[in-house]
Amino acid sequence: MNYKQAQDQSFLVPWKATECFSRSDCWCRIIVPIEPIYYTVPGSSENKREFVVVDAGSLDEKTAKYFCNLHNQRLNPI
Repeated sequence: MNYKQAQDQSFLVPWKATECFSRSDCWCRIIVPIEPIYYTVPGSSENKREFVVVDAGSLDEKTAKYFCNLHNQRLNPI
């Protein structure tokens, strides 16, 4: 799957807020699909890369969790 397909797939599955690569000491959180989605990078020596909805340094923990909850509720309306 390419990046666009991975992005489209990410809108169909639940998300979670998780620690960035600096771990729990960092203020920011990233948003990723609960189950990893991998895509190929054309012309790269790296065959597959994990799709990240929002990358590190973008959102504080409270905001990241808020966006995840909004998205996940849209997938499973009450």
